[in-house]
Amino acid sequence: TDRHEVRLYRLDGGLHAPCAWWKFGPLEKVLSLSFLRIYGETLLAVGSAQLHTDQPEGHTTGQVYLLQLPNPSDDAMDVIPPHPPPPLAAGTEGASGMEQYGFRVYLKSSYKGPVSVLTRFEPVSGKAASGSYVMHAGRTEGAGARLIVQEVGERQLLGGAIHDGMTFITCCSIIKDFVLIGDLFKGLSFFKWYNFEEKGRPASRKL
Repeated sequence: TDRHEVRLYRLDGGLHAPCAWWKFGPLEKVLSLSFLRIYGETLLAVGSAQLHTDQPEGHTTGQVYLLQLPNPSDDAMDVIPPHPPPPLAAGTEGASGMEQYGFRVYLKSSYKGPVSVLTRFEPVSGKAASGSYVMHAGRTEGAGARLIVQEVGERQLLGGAIHDGMTFITCCSIIKDFVLIGDLFKGLSFFKWYNFEEKGRPASRKL
């Protein structure tokens, strides 16, 4: 069966040979793909959906991947979006069926539903302005779509803010603390990030 693959090329090297590639496992589809700048390093952010045929019909989980580039200081890169690929030279294959060459996993996080949107979020209010955040969205089992903001920690995603009540989020646009969401069935929604800080208590955040 066809498997999704992401290939990374140097812009000055043509499209003859990728400098890195990542082939996803069977029944895993890429839904979101972008470059993010996290703590001074450029990472490739991938949101995916994984169908499980051994569970009830339609059961799908999701993954967030943050992948390090072969040379983090080299910005002369471009990405070819996912597509059914021709065979490539052998790389590294894991137990999940994924194959990769050149990329390194900065972090990987699993969710109960597919990740349809994944992007960088840069709030400007409160102490949150000093951190690095990602915003991702996808369907959750029996709960429609969920918009999640999480702080990027030491190779893991930490708690942040959650908003439920969407159907299927297809795109988002962010300006400072404001987020514009496009939903396949509900149209546009507008959110603002709030960061509440009290002396002696952890900061609480919400959308």
